[in-house]
Amino acid sequence: MYVNNASSQHLPVCCVVPQNPQYSIFGPLLFIIYINDISTISNVMEFILFADTNLFLQDTSLSSLESRLNVELEKISSWFKVNKLSLNLNKTNYILFLEKVKNH
Repeated sequence: MYVNNASSQHLPVCCVVPQNPQYSIFGPLLFIIYINDISTISNVMEFILFADTNLFLQDTSLSSLESRLNVELEKISSWFKVNKLSLNLNKTNYILFLEKVKNH
């Protein structure tokens, strides 16, 4: 490879983020840049990306929500594989919010 008439040999690049304390400011920034396009994989989910990634999906029916969510999670799983990331299920949680139905 040549850049400005200088050459260098090809070396393998690892898929890592520096963890050294002197680079600690770059770790979160690089991670956000790396995963920034995850929100493009779904047209129905809302994503909030920061230190943790939050996904939101709503529906009027619990069964419909479950069905739609499983479709979206398959897309997310594929995105993780393509981007050489893994999901730690021990650190993964979900919260189900239900609207209180008013009695007439």
